[in-house]
Amino acid sequence: MKYLTIVLMIHLVAIQNVSANDCLPYEPAKQRLRGTLERHVSVLSPVSSDRTAMTRYQTYWVLRLDESQCMRGRGEDENRPYGDVRTVQLHLALSQYERIKKLEGRSVWVRGALWQAHSQYHYTEILMSVDRLGLIHRIAQAR
Repeated sequence: MKYLTIVLMIHLVAIQNVSANDCLPYEPAKQRLRGTLERHVSVLSPVSSDRTAMTRYQTYWVLRLDESQCMRGRGEDENRPYGDVRTVQLHLALSQYERIKKLEGRSVWVRGALWQAHSQYHYTEILMSVDRLGLIHRIAQAR
């Protein structure tokens, strides 16, 4: 029991020592993150026309981070601090869609500016405007 109490106290001290300076800043600063690329589909509200009702879908891309991150706030409503960020929705240029489809499910690095969700079409708390992305090549360990 004594050991458990000491471990918990050390863990709490370690959490308190993470300062805002260790967290990532919001835009305009550029960041490079690593993780697994995931494709998600969201059902949008049905659209009714004169003749038919149809359901619309939106595909969006998420980077599931290798390590959780935190965001440094700026004291503004739209740039609040966040802790334990594990997923980042990617905001892509049209020219990036063909490339990103080939990287689904793979380990990638992504570079761009981070910003906070502010619309019904933002599915994670933090988004990134992607400047560049690439595949992470893992070297197999010799046995």
